[in-house]
Amino acid sequence: MEQELLDINSDGFNDVLFESQLIYTGEKESDPKIDKGKVFVQLIYSPSEKTFILGKHSESIKPYEYYEE
Repeated sequence: MEQELLDINSDGFNDVLFESQLIYTGEKESDPKIDKGKVFVQLIYSPSEKTFILGKHSESIKPYEYYEE
């Protein structure tokens, strides 16, 4: 997974962009590997909340699917 610090929303604070190639490997070692393309998630820094909030992300991933409080 690649990560890059950049100012996505031009507010003067660094945000984080995560990118990776999504490859489906199947359940068996002999299953073919299928390249599903590149996926990404943006984490935008919020100075008022002093934390990162979820920005744009690939439709093929569900960032809160496994979230537990």
